[in-house]
Amino acid sequence: MIGRSSTGWSATHETAARAGLPVGIHAASTTPGPITAAGWPSYYIEDHTSLSVAFQAQIISLIFEGVLDRFPALQIVLMEGGFAWVPALMHRLDALHHRLREEVPDLQHPPSHYLRHRIRITTQPMEEPERPGDLVPLIRDIGADVLMFSTDYPHCDFDDPHRAFRARVPADLHRRIMHDNASAQYRFGP
Repeated sequence: MIGRSSTGWSATHETAARAGLPVGIHAASTTPGPITAAGWPSYYIEDHTSLSVAFQAQIISLIFEGVLDRFPALQIVLMEGGFAWVPALMHRLDALHHRLREEVPDLQHPPSHYLRHRIRITTQPMEEPERPGDLVPLIRDIGADVLMFSTDYPHCDFDDPHRAFRARVPADLHRRIMHDNASAQYRFGP
């Protein structure tokens, strides 16, 4: 996990915050240690599905170890771990924080605040709900500014931007996810 180490706060976080650059995190099976608590996955389906669990652990560590409070300008981008799991994690962390606040008394905000304001998440792999009408409420629960479209092209399981969002997504929300959020995060010109 990313947080305090034996030598203190991560130099990467400090340098990125000073430079105004986001830190991108891409979990993969090429990491030095297994991405799951069960060890190395045997199959691609295990590896691919477990990426969301690895990102949840990263978020929990970044928030509760105080990294995001220590570096108020730091922005994090989580790449290619999906996004359907985010609302459940936010709700669970907020509920636990409310009950166990004495464990992390220096935390300046509820966990969901950090997720909505300091962490951006790419959409790939696109996890559209079985009922298409549930997609927009899911995105709004996460926060309209959090998601950034990504394709993972040319991999076999890439998301085609022309086919993404089978559900009808309002034009303003679609524009934010497909363009505006990344443009703001990376400070692209007009």
